[in-house]
Amino acid sequence: MTKQKRTIFSKRRLLVFAIPVIALIGIGGTIAYNRDRSTFTNNFKLAGYQTLFTETFDAPQNWKTCDTIDKTITVTNDADSSDSVAVRVKLEEQWLASDSTTELPLVSVASGLTMAQINFTPNSGWTKKGDYYYYDTNLAKGATTSSLITGVTLNCDANLSVTEPGSDGAYADGTYYLKITAQAIDAKNKDEWGTTIAGMMKKKANPDTNIDFTKKATIAVGNGNGVSKYTEKGRNVYYYRGEVYDNNVIWADKCWKILRTTYTGGTKIVYNGVPSDVVVNGDTVKQCLATGQNAQITVNIDGADRNYFSFNDNYNSPADVGYMYGERIAYVSHLAGSISYTFSNDVSRSGDTYVLDTSAGQSISGTWEDRWLDSAVRYHYFCTDGSTVCDSAKIGYIVWNFHPERIYYLGIGGYDDIEAVKDAMFTNTTDSNAKTVIETWFEQQNLDGHISGSRNYEDDLEDAIFCNDRTYYSGALKNKDSDASYNERTMYSYHGAYGRNRVVNANNNYEPLLDCPNRNDAFTKNDTINGNAKLGHRVGLITADELTMAGTGRPGYDSSAYLYANIDTWSISPTHFDGNYAHGAKFDMRLGGDQIHTTSGFRPVVSLKAGLEFTSGTGLKTDPYIIE
Repeated sequence: MTKQKRTIFSKRRLLVFAIPVIALIGIGGTIAYNRDRSTFTNNFKLAGYQTLFTETFDAPQNWKTCDTIDKTITVTNDADSSDSVAVRVKLEEQWLASDSTTELPLVSVASGLTMAQINFTPNSGWTKKGDYYYYDTNLAKGATTSSLITGVTLNCDANLSVTEPGSDGAYADGTYYLKITAQAIDAKNKDEWGTTIAGMMKKKANPDTNIDFTKKATIAVGNGNGVSKYTEKGRNVYYYRGEVYDNNVIWADKCWKILRTTYTGGTKIVYNGVPSDVVVNGDTVKQCLATGQNAQITVNIDGADRNYFSFNDNYNSPADVGYMYGERIAYVSHLAGSISYTFSNDVSRSGDTYVLDTSAGQSISGTWEDRWLDSAVRYHYFCTDGSTVCDSAKIGYIVWNFHPERIYYLGIGGYDDIEAVKDAMFTNTTDSNAKTVIETWFEQQNLDGHISGSRNYEDDLEDAIFCNDRTYYSGALKNKDSDASYNERTMYSYHGAYGRNRVVNANNNYEPLLDCPNRNDAFTKNDTINGNAKLGHRVGLITADELTMAGTGRPGYDSSAYLYANIDTWSISPTHFDGNYAHGAKFDMRLGGDQIHTTSGFRPVVSLKAGLEFTSGTGLKTDPYIIE
């Protein structure tokens, strides 16, 4: 007989992340096969979307060995909403003896045989993960799944009359039950099922978010070790931290370390080399074992393979920390001599003429030798000829007061003030060497699918933000009224990431930030609402804030942190301008910095789209998650 069931379900709503609700259905069906009689029942339960659950089943009158009972199951998205749904099905088997109480093993102890064999539809578009079979394609309104199974066969070699040891029952006159539970969920929210990296991380997350970022996170210490929770743009995100071993993934035929989720539900991953083919029990499997230079990218430049690169080849302008940059206004070193200068807190401009503010309390005067320390507090503007009115060739802004005989400054002629100079330097017009190398590698690996007939892996990626935070935390370039202590004077101008990721605040703790402070520094490919849409491809680098969260910060960290690869690697975060050199953040065992023109390796970062599922793996180096 053929049975077709249609049930309309009331909606059950669950609010998640303060975004559109998740509606969930559960359809349970119990099908009993009996050797001598036919039994067929369906129990429908749980509220949710309107769906059509279709079963085709010819009940046996006398189920015999080698008999196959045809059975198909499909699910249709019959919802009023136009939203797509994801579908999964769980199959649960049970044998009961003739007393309907004694449970018999699915695999006979007496014979070692699987008594009933479920026949799965070949190439049906279903994938097994854990207890469920997941339909590979989200169902649009009106769409129907293929059938997961074709039927059930009673083992040809089964001896049904043997009493099973320990059960005092036999399969003869018993009943085989196949319980089918189908569920559907709004496709946008299938992370709730834990089949995506983001969903899996949410389920693993530590409840304790009171983390001391100045101390190690290890299995023994705790302190957030494993998966912890943070916030980005007011939404919960989840990140791996410390001594962890289960955050390895293979995507695009490359190994990556899972870093964190994003506020949009994506997952940022960090490059970790190419998979190694390892023979295990006669089978060749791919494992993620790279360390050192092998964990960094190799790029062909002018016909030669290279592993080490500068972030930017130039280094003597604050602009050089930019992932992109504008005007390169380099520092100037001026031998002060014995003349008297006026150092002012402000300047006004009229055409090519600049006038220092000499009103009460706004300036100081004297030789550089007498005033070089005082000038660092607030009084950065000066005329190089010692006057209070000068032209654009002589107006300067002091950026370093380390030397009692030389003044280190930026010539700001042609701009109104230092803020206009910063805007000009941080305009995104020219690619850094770092950006060029990363995007060249992306293309050389064909991740953009530019080779005819190849897969475009970039379609798997969300348009995430890669934050090159060039805001200033302290020092001369912060603003004209930077009244800092001596150590925070013009000697160094520290960027925001540096200030957040060293102990300088009242809480005596690092305070990493995942929100990018301004859109100009938020590098995206197409997003002009949250970012600057200046990327050529959806790829970037890790930030200093993400490194602190991951356990690769400054004091108290060692090689137990999962990003450790025994080799220095560039991040995207600038650290400071010291009056001579621009510096950027590097990492390995711990977060550090170096002059921007020195060479290190790159480990690119991409962000997988929300809803992208892994098909297998446990996350270990020897058994990475696989995203196909």
